[in-house]
Amino acid sequence: MEAAWVAALRGHDVTLWERSDRLGGNLVPGSASASKAEVKNLVSYLSHQMQKQGVRVELNRNADVESVRRHGADAVVLGLGASPLVPKMKGLEGDRVVSAVDVLSGKGETGKDVVVVGGGMVGCEAAEFLASRGKRVTVVEMLERIAQDMGPTTRWVALRHLRELGVELLVSTRVVAVTERGVVVEKNGETSTVGADSVVLAVGLTPNRELAESLANTVPELHVVGDCREVNKILEAVHEGWEVGRAL
Repeated sequence: MEAAWVAALRGHDVTLWERSDRLGGNLVPGSASASKAEVKNLVSYLSHQMQKQGVRVELNRNADVESVRRHGADAVVLGLGASPLVPKMKGLEGDRVVSAVDVLSGKGETGKDVVVVGGGMVGCEAAEFLASRGKRVTVVEMLERIAQDMGPTTRWVALRHLRELGVELLVSTRVVAVTERGVVVEKNGETSTVGADSVVLAVGLTPNRELAESLANTVPELHVVGDCREVNKILEAVHEGWEVGRAL
């Protein structure tokens, strides 16, 4: 969205394709928890800027090699985001396991007792989201600290909210398998089971690079921005969009 409106501001004729029925990408799940609600303002701001500059927006429009080539644009900017990583472990099949992104997007349902695998920013936001809706939540993090990828102030606030909501935080603990009873965890060489109706995966994202690789050297000008180039924070994604928009 940033690349689109900045390019349009500079006089380019811009069309934005979005495969879902709404704009925002991972800002949608990223604004689901109460502590991140202000992120919705960024989606509104960018949407308004695109409308103001005359960007054509086509929702429910999937991009593939043929459709992009057929469109015949002078330049193509790919901001296809990233998809949740799925760890290699036993028991991930079935409806009991869901990604944190799907939970925060409203696409994934959970039971009453939930284990969140991964205690980074996304895992903490999923835990807060679920606990605030009456779920009993346990976060399992293999590192020594929860929310290690957050800034100091943000992390302190997030941890306080989790404790107020009664979320149990297990650190230096690794999930080795998912069973019908919950998850099998290992800590200090000993294994135990944490009971759960549902398991939420929050172990990171992987860039969606397939289309970029397929389009390389086949369109006049190709740019890749945001998480599909390298998984990063909102600030970096917006800045990359601005850089491309002004450089076209």
